[in-house]
Amino acid sequence: APKRLGRRFESLLTALFEQTEQCKLLKHGLVVRDQKQTLGELDYLIQLDSQVLHLEVAIKFYAGIGSSSDRSRQQAWIGPSCQDR
Repeated sequence: APKRLGRRFESLLTALFEQTEQCKLLKHGLVVRDQKQTLGELDYLIQLDSQVLHLEVAIKFYAGIGSSSDRSRQQAWIGPSCQDR
């Protein structure tokens, strides 16, 4: 499920970039290789005004545990592996 959530987030972000007049989506998911070896992937290359920007995106959700008064503390929020705080 986490991979699907990330892909959904990227598809929404792609749609936003494609619909925004001030932004031009140059590349999405650009694989960087040195000959046959994959070095990585660039999530987004966009042009905003005269600047070209490289964006890496991620999304993560946390669940609040305990009473609502406890949620002001960082320890009251857990991530997907129950160890993330």
